[in-house]
Amino acid sequence: GFGLLICGLMPKYTFDIRSMVNSDQVPEYLNELLDFYQFLPDKIKQCIIVRLYSPDYNWQQDKIWKKRFPEVKLSTKKSCSINKMYKGKRIIIASYCATSYLESLSANFPTLIFWNKKMWEIKEAAKPFFCLMEKAKIYHPDPLSAAVHLSKVWNEIPCWWKSQEVQRARIKFCQAYIRQPKNFAKKICELSQK
Repeated sequence: GFGLLICGLMPKYTFDIRSMVNSDQVPEYLNELLDFYQFLPDKIKQCIIVRLYSPDYNWQQDKIWKKRFPEVKLSTKKSCSINKMYKGKRIIIASYCATSYLESLSANFPTLIFWNKKMWEIKEAAKPFFCLMEKAKIYHPDPLSAAVHLSKVWNEIPCWWKSQEVQRARIKFCQAYIRQPKNFAKKICELSQK
């Protein structure tokens, strides 16, 4: 199967302040995405689909990718829904702090996360969980580390993903941030009646 690199993007002009890439940081973020892809061996590059963020905010991310890597496989919201993109993939590669990695971790789907902590800050309470995920090689603070790890496990992703260390880190993170209790609908109804 293919790997799916999920890209983020922000507008050219800052519209709010929070822990995310802001306007003038977008070129650096895009360069980190390109670096990750470049660090991969050619045989893995051929098996990576890059899911571009939509809307493009006039960054022309498709042209940036194609200029540096003419052979890259790009996908957009117009070409296919993200839920369809997940099916049959070998691994999800999340490059920013948002819903995609939460969904894939919750579903126990092989997930590789990388982002620059200076641009996507991790709150103090979450640092122990990200430390566990970093030790398990789920989370990487830079594109080189993520690419090197993906290259090592590419042919044995299920072995890495099902390892005790990886599953322990994933479960602890999910219990803290993605809890899905049994009888979820019933619990919501109970809470709404209080």
